[in-house]
Amino acid sequence: MAGLVGKALDHYRILEQVGKGGMATVYRAQDSRSGHDVAVKVLSPTISEEKRFVRRFRREAGLVVRLKHPHIVPVLDYGETDGLVYLVMPYVKGRTLADLIRRNRLTLEDILRWTNQVANALEYAHSQNIIHRDIKPSNVLISDAGEALLMDFGLAKLADRSSTLTGSMLMGTPAYISPEQGRGQELDQRSDQYAYGIMLFQILTGKLPFESDNPMATVLMHLQEPVPSLRGINPRIPQTVENVVLKSLAKDPENRFSSVSELNQLFQAALRGQAIPDIALPTESLPRPSFPSASEVSSKPSGGRPRWLLPAGAAALLIAAVVVITSLLGGGRSDASMPPTDTAETSLAPAEGIILPSPTPQPTPVPPVTSADCPGVSLLWLTPQGNQAVWLLDNQTSESLFIQDLVVSQWPTANGYLQAVYLGEEQVWAGESDAGGSWLEDAPRSVPPQTSLQLVLEFPWSAGPTGYAFDLLFDTGCRLSGAW
Repeated sequence: MAGLVGKALDHYRILEQVGKGGMATVYRAQDSRSGHDVAVKVLSPTISEEKRFVRRFRREAGLVVRLKHPHIVPVLDYGETDGLVYLVMPYVKGRTLADLIRRNRLTLEDILRWTNQVANALEYAHSQNIIHRDIKPSNVLISDAGEALLMDFGLAKLADRSSTLTGSMLMGTPAYISPEQGRGQELDQRSDQYAYGIMLFQILTGKLPFESDNPMATVLMHLQEPVPSLRGINPRIPQTVENVVLKSLAKDPENRFSSVSELNQLFQAALRGQAIPDIALPTESLPRPSFPSASEVSSKPSGGRPRWLLPAGAAALLIAAVVVITSLLGGGRSDASMPPTDTAETSLAPAEGIILPSPTPQPTPVPPVTSADCPGVSLLWLTPQGNQAVWLLDNQTSESLFIQDLVVSQWPTANGYLQAVYLGEEQVWAGESDAGGSWLEDAPRSVPPQTSLQLVLEFPWSAGPTGYAFDLLFDTGCRLSGAW
């Protein structure tokens, strides 16, 4: 829908595309009535053609417009024109919480402040009998003013069980989906509490409790598998904090907290090191259901045919889950309603007494890696940050430096592999590759003259990786070898 730039949707003139997802595109636009810039989220024409959905959308959008809270990105307007359905929101600059988690840019005070703000926004929505149904870090915008804003209430559903506005349609994101949502059951506020608990788990450990390359397998993990120990991933997390999070992630909604407000009060107190009442964690039996395990869904025998066959009812449920696992209104590189900021990221200084894996204390200085073949170029080890190893690539020459390739030649463990590579703010490679692989040879990356850029290698383990070695190969033929 790039052809919309320069055109108008009613009285909103489209200025530029700022984000795109599988089911919606986000634009910066100008409201000709007020002169203000706004964000317009336009649903895919394929979805807009579904008359039943459009009727449902009109009704639910009208309900979401009434949400007025300082930590909810409001829906200002919604409409249909030329066969397109759209939502209008304020144009707010910032970064998503997902961006900051991935870059390890959270301090203890940030976490206390932002989780409290999101919880207050959720509790307010629940008081209006509206549930979000897609709570996740990429739906939390951290504005340039440092405020957390909950986005994308376009998926909200009235909590009233008699409501037929969304019927039994299953929506959400697999990594954050509640067990009852995965089963296609009626939802209430406790489903949002579960997704919020998943987000707390991710903030505290840098990991998701349930992950798989197969979305269907991820949904099954929420249904079948126990939640991993947070302290098993990050031993610095207090037991009281772990207990709060684990209770919010009970498989049975009856075993969770009575409200997000109760969860938030205990989480805030536990994270500050204050005494809280003992939390009795439920002992939940997890009988094997009639459909396959997550491992069976993820794997296939030779010949490519699955090892399992689903009973008809389970098959219909899981197919429905996979069809709508992606957030209906998700857009942009990080599923954010608002566009990413085009300003420099503000550094978040670590707070005293932080219990989380990042940011880490300043490392002991080590000599930079240099080579006689690369005059004016050096590689400085900075620190491990969670599951990332961070280096500084310094180009003090008067010309741009082109990285032709990056090759990891030694791994800390026998099953080691690389997940992602970042150069400065840019992710230059993502995937899963074994030792000896090369990742940049088909797309040389430039380091401008008189510039230093962070080189980040991301691994699958949470502790700062040691025992690996890699080579950077440049267009001039020189090589820098790093190891830790």
